[in-house]
Amino acid sequence: MLFSFHRRTVLFAVLFTALVIAPSCITGRSGASARRGRTSGALSATAPARVPEWAELRLPLELLADAAADRRNVVLSPFGLSGALGMAALGARGETLAQLDAAAGTGSDPTAIAERAADTRAALFEAAEEDGADFTAADSLWTHGKRTPLPDFARRLKEGFDAEVLAFGPSPADSVNRWIARKTDGAIRDAASGGIPPDAQAALVDAVRFKARWAVPFERERTAVGTFFPGTGTPQSVRFMNLLADFDVTRSPRAETIDIPYRGNRFRMRIVLPARGVLLQSLIYGWLRGESAFPGSEPDATATREELALSLPKFSFESSTDVADALRRLGAKDAFDPSRADFSGMFAPGPDPFFVGDVFQRAVIETDERGTTASAATSVSIGCAVPAGPEPFVVDRPFAFFLLGPENEVLFVGAVFDAAAAQAED
Repeated sequence: MLFSFHRRTVLFAVLFTALVIAPSCITGRSGASARRGRTSGALSATAPARVPEWAELRLPLELLADAAADRRNVVLSPFGLSGALGMAALGARGETLAQLDAAAGTGSDPTAIAERAADTRAALFEAAEEDGADFTAADSLWTHGKRTPLPDFARRLKEGFDAEVLAFGPSPADSVNRWIARKTDGAIRDAASGGIPPDAQAALVDAVRFKARWAVPFERERTAVGTFFPGTGTPQSVRFMNLLADFDVTRSPRAETIDIPYRGNRFRMRIVLPARGVLLQSLIYGWLRGESAFPGSEPDATATREELALSLPKFSFESSTDVADALRRLGAKDAFDPSRADFSGMFAPGPDPFFVGDVFQRAVIETDERGTTASAATSVSIGCAVPAGPEPFVVDRPFAFFLLGPENEVLFVGAVFDAAAAQAED
């Protein structure tokens, strides 16, 4: 998240989040079908007991609903949002802090915010290292040296987020862009351009990166063209990856879910496929209103482990999301009002008040047969024979996805309405 202080002491906020999954391959055994690969063993994912509550995801769900209303592809990082806004909350006070907590679930006790951030990051870093995944959560405070952070604010930034304290170069935007590109391995470039004015006095920046291999990869030679049905308009011809394996699935009257684990089995992609005749938008709006449980944990859902013929389109896309309007709609209004905003916990008082000018997030997904965050849909028929026996799990219409950590931390969430657009640059 980026807060930039300039001549009028406006507090601009920009959140940068990057997800890059382009790992090396783990070879599996070929199956009998010309269009589907079969694994050499079962895919297994350890199911944690904790079930996320929608209250924790109120802000990303609001953003997801915005994208659903426009039927546009989107990828978001709830983890990145909570981290960036959590850093802001460390310096917020009074009603400004209370509103941030109500809108984004930041917490209202600065000490508890820092402790929770530190514990969550430590657990994710440990799990990623043990599983061979590449997980980065990097944070930084930038200044010109004209503003010195208050000791408690600087201490909690370091303890909770391991934030670096860095100095702007001649161009604040260029300085932050180089840092973001380095932390995201080049996945996000020029993200701060236009977001940081030349006379910026300080900035808070957050970057997230996740890279992992599938537990068992999709075989490249099984990838084939099939049909995706976007719900409106003409059916689309897109490329699908195919795999025959055992998967953990749930089925309820309104949706099905399938978990695809990454190597080590603690991180996984959960795909949520609406039932025939159910619009993805209606699922998302129901989540936002709290009318149904987290996908896969609905009271009327049946959970099984079974052999399925999974088809999933490969895709690569990015999205930039304006977060400020959603925060205002959810009640965090004082932070944007120069006469009411209270960020007195960040810096010593000055002649002008601080307030938030803008907040946005930029995220990137890259996926292929070796490893992916699978927000995709596939066709029923690719034109080749399907081996008898296993039931197909065909994601051939708009759907949502959640990238989950070991304790169901929602690292990334998104939706795919247009699979062709998601493959436009692949």
